[in-house]
Amino acid sequence: MHIDDGYGTASMSECLKLDHSLRETIKLKEFELHQISSSYQHLKRVRTITEEGTLIRPNEKYIDRMVKVLELEATNAVSTLMAGPSKEELGADELLDNADDITLYRSAVGLALYVALDRTDLRNAVRVLSSYMKEPTKLRLMQAKRLGRYLKGALDYAVLIPF
Repeated sequence: MHIDDGYGTASMSECLKLDHSLRETIKLKEFELHQISSSYQHLKRVRTITEEGTLIRPNEKYIDRMVKVLELEATNAVSTLMAGPSKEELGADELLDNADDITLYRSAVGLALYVALDRTDLRNAVRVLSSYMKEPTKLRLMQAKRLGRYLKGALDYAVLIPF
């Protein structure tokens, strides 16, 4: 039998008892105990143990890569995610006709999909953007860039899984 990962929460003494009990009955390759204020990476996500629970943040390298893909390094961060398009913008929206822009859009949205797994604040915006993967538009590329600028200013956001 192969068990890949397991998580649990208990006092350190209870964790050590479990560790001892498991080692008596099965062979463990690795058994790592994390204490409050420790951070570690698991499944490419940063996890930090706090008094309240576990904070889970996406790996910043995916946000950095999205900012670079969209060429937003020199832009300022924004504090809001996406504004809905006006009727004029929707009416004037055109399909992207440049293959490089289409690839850029799809790469940025692909990275955003990964980051949104752990960021509930992004999910609706990423859902809308991902619905245009087949035929991206100029308006949606502008919104993807806005999402990238938002992420630049919101690197520390995390999901708390309470104990």
